Amino acid sequence: MKERLIFSEERKIAYLKGFPSTHGFSTMKAGNMSYKWGPRETVNQNLKNLYRMLALDITKEIHIMPEFGPVIMIVVEEDQGKTIRCDGLLTTVNDLPLSLCPADCLPIVLTTRNLKFVGLIHGGTKNLIEYKIVERAIKKVQERLDISSREILVGIGPGIGRCHYDYDLYLLVVDQLRRMKIPRENIWITGTCTYCSKFQGEDNYIFFSHRRSQVTGEKEGRFTAITALKPAH
Repeated sequence: MKERLIFSEERKIAYLKGFPSTHGFSTMKAGNMSYKWGPRETVNQNLKNLYRMLALDITKEIHIMPEFGPVIMIVVEEDQGKTIRCDGLLTTVNDLPLSLCPADCLPIVLTTRNLKFVGLIHGGTKNLIEYKIVERAIKKVQERLDISSREILVGIGPGIGRCHYDYDLYLLVVDQLRRMKIPRENIWITGTCTYCSKFQGEDNYIFFSHRRSQVTGEKEGRFTAITALKPAH
């Protein structure tokens, strides 16, 4: 398993080193990405800046509205611009951005080395435990897209760590990946806790955290996870 998170020059986007599809996790330096927690004009500008840095078209974005349930959908070009109530999206369409704004849950990115598809899964406690959402996603990729376990690459993005939560979300995901026979070398883990991780050499937190804001009283916000079927740059 690979465990390295790297940053853009201005530290506004975090990436999984060596992960082949375009993806990114916005940091606090990029600003709040949720309309619930900030003025629409500000959020719009933050999102536009982020999409420009990722060289993606924001008008094509398909956004996940999490329900902590079992639903994983395969989306096509006609779905661009939609917000969909589900906990996972898969696509074989090029340059179709999939996005999610986690509070502290894990954003999980899926693809293959030759970019046959991309996926984005919302890994919350309930749907990881009750619905085995990662196993469901892998099964759907196998059955609907005819892609084998040994081909699938999985990037587990930043989320709250065992250090500040009752469950180890990372371990729950890895256990499901092992049951689905995903090779260890095909798994990337950020190992970055949204609650407590800070930039090296700074006293600034890397990501927004719902739980941290409840404890510290700091202004709430959300980061966003984005992926698209396009080679990483």
